Amino acid sequence: MIVPASIYAALNAGGPGSPGWGIPMATDIAFALGALVMLGNRVPEALKVFLVALAIVDDLGAVLVIAMFYTSDLALGGLAIAGVFTFALVAANVAGPAVRSSTPRSASASGTGCSRRGSTPRSRASSSP
Repeated sequence: MIVPASIYAALNAGGPGSPGWGIPMATDIAFALGALVMLGNRVPEALKVFLVALAIVDDLGAVLVIAMFYTSDLALGGLAIAGVFTFALVAANVAGPAVRSSTPRSASASGTGCSRRGSTPRSRASSSP
């Protein structure tokens, strides 16, 4: 996030566009994602997933920078509420599922039920020699 903003600030220092240094922060990973998509199957799937996750974090950081540095009055109450919800989501993710399903798996899901042709275990046993 810092590199694109620094390059922009260096190229536009003292000019009329110098206050826009925060805008390039949100576009740096998008270009990398575009390049990976163009490379197709030659790029490992894990790298694509990692870069998408990095893009999400990068965009959240860019939105925070834009919100803090490009506003005349920051709504601290709204920011606090968003922080509480973010903390709750992270805590829920770390805790994992609290309730396990007590519903037993169906016979077809466990592999003991009907086959694909629709025969039951009993009919298969009776048709065998």
